[in-house]
Amino acid sequence: MLSSRSSVSRGCSLAAVAFAVAALVGMAGATQAGIIVSDAFSAANGTAINGRMPSPVNLPGAAWVQANGSWENQIQNNLATLGADEGDAISIGTVASNYSVTSYTISDSFNLGTDSMNTYPLRGTWLGFYSSGTNQDGTFTGLIVNPNGNMWVIGNNSNTIGSSVAISGFNAAATHTLSYSVDLATGTISNILLDGNAVSLTAPSGTFTLTDTAYAGFHNMSNNGNSVGTVGNFVLSSPQVPVPEPATLGLMAVGGLGLLLLKRQKMV
Repeated sequence: MLSSRSSVSRGCSLAAVAFAVAALVGMAGATQAGIIVSDAFSAANGTAINGRMPSPVNLPGAAWVQANGSWENQIQNNLATLGADEGDAISIGTVASNYSVTSYTISDSFNLGTDSMNTYPLRGTWLGFYSSGTNQDGTFTGLIVNPNGNMWVIGNNSNTIGSSVAISGFNAAATHTLSYSVDLATGTISNILLDGNAVSLTAPSGTFTLTDTAYAGFHNMSNNGNSVGTVGNFVLSSPQVPVPEPATLGLMAVGGLGLLLLKRQKMV
């Protein structure tokens, strides 16, 4: 006959596991922002980005497509190192259709190095979307940060929209982070953050469309052909893409509960 103390202990264990199962299954059922593409650019120096599969997450199963092929476009010190007019884009159209995506959040880190501005607003680092992976110069929709610290919204086949915003104290030689969200239902952007600080820029309704966002990626453009900029930690996510981890944990908890129940039956 089992002692009452042992029964209470097993009862508590079963209750704890049951509670964990309920919590994890609830998490699995909720829609959360899932990562579509994430690339840390962890590879040997000299690794070409063109044709490379992003890592650690590549939900589209596609490879990076290079912009021009005339300048440096490779990994150095675990960073995408880009010449004067180079960039990389990845096709995300299949993910958009499979999950009925209506919004994205996109982010990366960047360093403009010795990039020079001149007077052309497209000089600097680009983060956003393209309707064509190979014609990045002419089909970009997103944000550009100039070496002089101006930030622009770009759309309508790589044209500036509205006026720029000046970033106080911007240092082009330092590494910065940039992120923002896109609403495809309205074609607008929100939650623009540079180094964690909010930036007030708006895009007119209809600026970002499914056609304009067929590819996602980054680009570097400078007035000097010998200039090199870097990009790191590229991430694209969407709240319409489910996160699989909670479901996996839920199955593990269910399995653990089953083992405890089996053990209890043998002991009774």
